[in-house]
Amino acid sequence: MIGIKDLNLDLLKELSEAFGPSGYEHRTVKIVKEYITPYVDEVNSDKTGSFIFEKKGKEDGPVVLMAGHVDEIGFIITHINDSGFLRFLPIGAWSNQTLLGQKVSIVTRKGKKLTGVICSVPQILVRRNDVIKKEDMFIDVGCGKRKEVEDMGVRIGDPVVPLSQFELIKNGSVAMGKAFDDRVGVFVILETIRFLKELGIEHPNRMVGAATVQEEIGVRGARTTVATVKPDISFAIESDVASDIPGIPEDKAFAKMGHGMSIVTYDGTMMPNIYLREYVIDKAEELEIPHQLSAIAAGGTDAGVFHLYERGCPSLVLGVPCRHIHTHVSLLSLEDVASCIRLLLQLSTRLDHKTVKDFTPYWTS
Repeated sequence: MIGIKDLNLDLLKELSEAFGPSGYEHRTVKIVKEYITPYVDEVNSDKTGSFIFEKKGKEDGPVVLMAGHVDEIGFIITHINDSGFLRFLPIGAWSNQTLLGQKVSIVTRKGKKLTGVICSVPQILVRRNDVIKKEDMFIDVGCGKRKEVEDMGVRIGDPVVPLSQFELIKNGSVAMGKAFDDRVGVFVILETIRFLKELGIEHPNRMVGAATVQEEIGVRGARTTVATVKPDISFAIESDVASDIPGIPEDKAFAKMGHGMSIVTYDGTMMPNIYLREYVIDKAEELEIPHQLSAIAAGGTDAGVFHLYERGCPSLVLGVPCRHIHTHVSLLSLEDVASCIRLLLQLSTRLDHKTVKDFTPYWTS
């Protein structure tokens, strides 16, 4: 049985710490490509930058897509003032309250990395306790003049991400770091494919993994990926929102860290195929794989695009509950990661043509 000890945590660390906001994912995609190529039969990409890889089982078997988005939320430099401070716009969704005093990493067009900190006018000077808005913040890279900043290679349009180190806590059972949304989903897919290869697991289908781009700014890579792969069914492997924290009522805490991987029954962009959903739930129960049922009132995933491909593609979101996503530091349980991988491995051996066809019994041709 796959457990924490079997996971390549060095890979998870590398993915978490990699620089790759939406539109600038190429460094992270390179990590994915170098890691997975020895374990797959074919690699491909689309013209938005999403990376696609296939582990072939039965050549004429159904195409099963497992996708995780490789981009992270970040910022983009929009102005350098005469004193050398940088204004920015968010890439993806950020809360004002999570930003002040946080360190960031800037990468220039020549690949030079710079460290800065997000600041505002000190509240001790303005004597107020209002929440500072993003548009009133700036990044300080230690300079006093615009020319100093420009001499370091910074210019308008340069990307920025949180600066946050990966770390294991709670005796190595919990991971802490940035970009778990959705590098953990990519990690789950990579490890699933690796175990299929290393353990010699036979599967009656074509298991296709994808590291999609630009999910955080409108699920853009999902559109080109699904058109390239043309799947029969799809799974979006995501970081679910762990809401087992103070201030959230029990009846609204759908996913809890450490209680197993999650099966998302509803989100703001997709009603999952009910036959696929129930099949996966039944298998998780039958195989005694720790899992929980989740629902997300707002937002969505790549599956919101996948399920509308051509005449429709049965789709489902499987998740790893993560606390504090869309901040500089998130937490996840590695046991939940392992349970998600175990379920995908078990599903891979069962998704043959007949089973997949049963997910659309109303489809007449």
